[in-house]
Amino acid sequence: MKGKAIVSMMGAMGTLMAKTFEKDLPKAEYKDVEIRELDIPMSDGVKLHAIVSSPDFSKPLPVIVLRNPYIMYDWMRNIYHIPFGKHGYVFIHVKVRGTYSSEGEFVPFENDIKDGHDTLDWITEQPWCDGNIGMIGASYSGYTQWACADYHKPALKGMFLSVAGAEGYDVFYHRGLFNEEVWGEWAAQQMGDNKNEMWAGPSGNKLREKAFAANPPITIGETLIGEHCDFFDKWATNWKGDEPYWTKGFWKDFQNQAEELDVPVFLHAGWWDIFQHVQMSSWKRMKPATKDKSILMIGPWAHSGLSGGDLKYPGEGNCGFLQIPIAIKWFDHIIKGKTFDYEEGHIYAYNIGNMEWDKLGRDFAEDETLTFYLDASDKKKKAYKADTEVPKKAEVSYKYDPKDPVPSKGGRLIAAHNGGVGLTPECSCLQDPVGKRKDILSFVTEEFRKDTKIIGSIGATLFVSSDAPATAFTIKVSEVMENGDTYNIRDDYTDIRWLDNDTYEDYKPGKVRELTFEMTEISWTLKKGSKLRIDISSSSNPQFLPHKNTTEPWAYAKKGKKAEQTIYTGGKYASRITVPVVKE
Repeated sequence: MKGKAIVSMMGAMGTLMAKTFEKDLPKAEYKDVEIRELDIPMSDGVKLHAIVSSPDFSKPLPVIVLRNPYIMYDWMRNIYHIPFGKHGYVFIHVKVRGTYSSEGEFVPFENDIKDGHDTLDWITEQPWCDGNIGMIGASYSGYTQWACADYHKPALKGMFLSVAGAEGYDVFYHRGLFNEEVWGEWAAQQMGDNKNEMWAGPSGNKLREKAFAANPPITIGETLIGEHCDFFDKWATNWKGDEPYWTKGFWKDFQNQAEELDVPVFLHAGWWDIFQHVQMSSWKRMKPATKDKSILMIGPWAHSGLSGGDLKYPGEGNCGFLQIPIAIKWFDHIIKGKTFDYEEGHIYAYNIGNMEWDKLGRDFAEDETLTFYLDASDKKKKAYKADTEVPKKAEVSYKYDPKDPVPSKGGRLIAAHNGGVGLTPECSCLQDPVGKRKDILSFVTEEFRKDTKIIGSIGATLFVSSDAPATAFTIKVSEVMENGDTYNIRDDYTDIRWLDNDTYEDYKPGKVRELTFEMTEISWTLKKGSKLRIDISSSSNPQFLPHKNTTEPWAYAKKGKKAEQTIYTGGKYASRITVPVVKE
């Protein structure tokens, strides 16, 4: 199903879903909403198409702006235009340059800062704008808000910004490894005429599979639309963070946006969102004065804003369906001066395990750090030991074959790989038993004697070697319940040539290398009687492209080879994880 049929279906779904959150909204101020279409002139003469709604165009009202590159008119009408209009707002949905009916060429991200400023300037001059503007949106629509963080004019009063961070390189790559699961699929949807379709269900699955099968990956455009895709080429060929593509021009400007923000922002984030790591980075870089009037709320949600996986999260729905109820209340607070349910200057974090919300300060703060040293000396067990004592020196090896990568199972993913595009990803889910695959090494701690709350970033130091000149290593930390069920908490991965997030150094096969990991923050309570399990491997497909074990740039690599991977423990090679905890 494509085109008009899907758009019609989405409109009907939008009508149904809008009714589900009406009960969570404040009392409506208006009964009817009028919707118009118009064009917004940019400073270079290009016109952007927009859909604007108001309960009363005859008088000025505060304006809420959303900018994105997607279709979904009927969906937007029912989910955004009507609810905001009934509560006394003009709502304007702007199609970014080169998408839908907007003029110009669509080059993802590159024009969003300039066009964003032009758009806000134009809105302030309209008779239906009372001089107060708020911005809203998730994912790409979140990035179009960060693009306006340096709009230091009095009309912009604040933002409701979901699942997006003001970052460049770290959005696409992690230590040299391309986030194929997100950007391979997204690029496939946005290139050529594909961006005029709604990719969901079976059609989306087929598109994703075809995109992931492009070999070499740089040929994704030729594979899908019969011509080269310039914007994907830029992402794919600039695989180091110090490339000029990331350090100059619009990405450099974008990287500075978090520090530029000086209006209140409600940051809506998810523990299982694909962009949670960059959203946390942006929060950390915001000015203290901006944080003091802002809120960061992190729930057990995926990129969709919904929870998924094999765990249940009672009480997680405090933002209301698709966050519309809390967004309207937020704008009522910062624009109309009404009271709000949450106090600015705080992080509100859902604790997985205790399954309850915690009110934190401006940042995460642990009381102490627990260190568990990996011990590979007992080779008779399927699972090795992780202890608080430094063990004697040992090593253990496995074969990594890029033709048979470890499947992604749980974590921060965009799609449910056991069901397809449009379904909620696995998030935290039951893990396979220890020993199912020979290319995964598992280390298990002793039982915890009391409930233990993890809060912050789990770290790891691994001493490794490979017989390949370039390869990858992954680490996953999970909770093993008393009954043996195991659920993933956090994971991380790196090319062996990245010593940490910023330091790259060529690798000589056979040499022992120290790798450090800093996993994305989490709030998670380990229950009494549980254990921690640490899985080490070299792949997580399709979360990132299986490393070919060669130095050839990933975008051009067609063939790979097997690699012998070795983990060293004990003595001067004290491989370990560090777990930040708070005292209860």
